[in-house]
Amino acid sequence: MSILGLAACNPSSEPKDPLFITVSPKAMTFDAANPSANVVTVSSNSGWSLTVSDSALRVDRLSGNAGDTPVTVTDMPEGQAMTITFTTDDTDAVGNKLTARTTITRMVSDGDGDGETFTPEVIYYDDFGTGATTNTNASNYTGWNPTGAGASTVDYLFSTNSQMKNDTYGSSGRYTGASGGNYVRTYYDKGIGRIVIRNITLPNDVLNYTLSLGTEFTSTEGTIALSSDGITLVPLTFTTSAAYGRWVAVTIDFSLAKAVDRLFIHIVANNATAAYGINIDDVKLITSNKSGQRVDFVDAVNYRWAELPAAVENSDYAYNTYWTTTVKSRQVVRNYSYCYDKRCHNPIWVAYPLHECYREGGYGRTNPDPWHKAEELAQSEQSIIYPIEENGTTYQYWTYDILYQRSWTRGHLCRSADRGGANTEINIQTFVPTNIAPQAKGRFSELWADTEALVSGGDDAFTEQICSDTLYVVVGCHYQNDNNYVYDACVGSTTSTQSKQCIVPTHQYKLLLRTRSGSLGKPVQECSASELRAIGFWFDAVIDDSDTRTLKDFAKSIDQIEALTGVDFFPDAPAEVESSFALSDWGL
Repeated sequence: MSILGLAACNPSSEPKDPLFITVSPKAMTFDAANPSANVVTVSSNSGWSLTVSDSALRVDRLSGNAGDTPVTVTDMPEGQAMTITFTTDDTDAVGNKLTARTTITRMVSDGDGDGETFTPEVIYYDDFGTGATTNTNASNYTGWNPTGAGASTVDYLFSTNSQMKNDTYGSSGRYTGASGGNYVRTYYDKGIGRIVIRNITLPNDVLNYTLSLGTEFTSTEGTIALSSDGITLVPLTFTTSAAYGRWVAVTIDFSLAKAVDRLFIHIVANNATAAYGINIDDVKLITSNKSGQRVDFVDAVNYRWAELPAAVENSDYAYNTYWTTTVKSRQVVRNYSYCYDKRCHNPIWVAYPLHECYREGGYGRTNPDPWHKAEELAQSEQSIIYPIEENGTTYQYWTYDILYQRSWTRGHLCRSADRGGANTEINIQTFVPTNIAPQAKGRFSELWADTEALVSGGDDAFTEQICSDTLYVVVGCHYQNDNNYVYDACVGSTTSTQSKQCIVPTHQYKLLLRTRSGSLGKPVQECSASELRAIGFWFDAVIDDSDTRTLKDFAKSIDQIEALTGVDFFPDAPAEVESSFALSDWGL
């Protein structure tokens, strides 16, 4: 009894108050004439230490004890916005130290001689935290800490294999103001290489901004681009490291042609020399009182993409767009968009543009085929038709189909040859389940090849339809019923522990839209019905090998296929274009 009594009185067994640290204010303006206004109060139940984002930011102390402690900012450069990060000495119940931040700005003269001053405002800043995260998938990271006037709406999007890193290769000590700690790495392989900071809220009366970030890549290995809608990108010109593997601070002044309410920042690995990854840290956007390179989003926000079907509200459907870079001209472009049925584990549709810029890599196909998972979907939501290993066996196919007595090929909807370029992102991105449907061999395969020849050439029996105005394509699957299914993650008829039922489509279709002349030089939305033409092709998923019909016998109007699928295709095209078609327009 006495032992229990003593244990109950042991102070080390008493519950501790939850660890906390706060600062006040979280943002302030430095006033050289009034030192008492330059005080930050730190409140914590732990000792703490601080770091500054730039050594030019001077404070009167670097650490403190538990309680309420004032920290005075004694000096900082004019026209700058800098950050102080406070970190607890103690750790919380799960072993993490806590942080709090405050942002300090100092005004400068606006330079017009009237005595007024300009105060740069921090719109967005994130140093990505300081917690120990080794090779954490960036999409799974939860320690984001965006601050600034436009940061409350921010979220993040990362491509496959982007990682949150914290190691000796980070930014610490590599450039003035480097925060160290966590940094983000994204790779150039298997269609990988994109970091997107989305939905930064901008003030409605500001045109001039400065974007700064720590980078470890050359200007040929990485692209930095802006967007006002997350869709159309405007690349920025910048100067960074002369050699791979060197961290530098990049500063980009830019001026908007017209104020917009939100901003997307895209950082892209776009060269094979970046296979070991490009790294970023300390991304900051502030207002500026000087002009920079012009960024014009006017054309970007006027029209939707002509190939995009109208979205359908369905909890089973997932939508996404893959971005890429053209092989030679290095344009940042959309590769294709998809609607994927997570219940059927197969696509509803894939929509994409076809233009000569997509063919800069020729017809080269990556070898071996780079099948890989769609990282934006859970493995349980997509067909496992990419390699997984179990007990020394590789599983990556659909099983033999009992109902139709056949096996199914992994059929590209946006075909590999239309995104040619061996070992390039633009080609590798086509080898993912969201772009692949079960397709039958035999007569179906022959007719499907005819649609591809009509679109892209390669067969003298058909007239290629790619044009300078762009050919818009939608390829899709229809599930009239769930009667037929296969299992994924298989070898022959052998399933794996990851195998699941995947519904096989009953029909597949391909829809085309373009201008009649092919060289009008204006968007679909500005064309009259007489300037456009469209056609669709509708196939049963299995066609008897004795069927003698030719491609023209499977042609339908857009309206007819809309009635069969319930999907609104080419919603910006005039009704007359969708209601009829002429085989002669397509050389059939």
